Amino acid sequence: MSTKIKIIYVIPELGIGGAEGMLQRLIGSDKAKNEEHVLISLRRDEKHADRFLKLGIKIHFLGMSFFPSPLTILNCAKIIKRENPN
Repeated sequence: MSTKIKIIYVIPELGIGGAEGMLQRLIGSDKAKNEEHVLISLRRDEKHADRFLKLGIKIHFLGMSFFPSPLTILNCAKIIKRENPN
């Protein structure tokens, strides 16, 4: 039995865009079956979160404003440490 590889993606938001669509296709592909995916969205844009939740992706929203604050960066680092990616 092989263990899953945990991958964390940090993305500015889950709005409409090419990066979000490409990430969804990448995560949903057959090649990603042996991987556990975690998504960190810097902004609190949940418009398309359901597309990732249907794939079983855990999402963390940081609620950052337009400019990152030291607190946002610290919270992101804490999530990454807690999630312990490979």
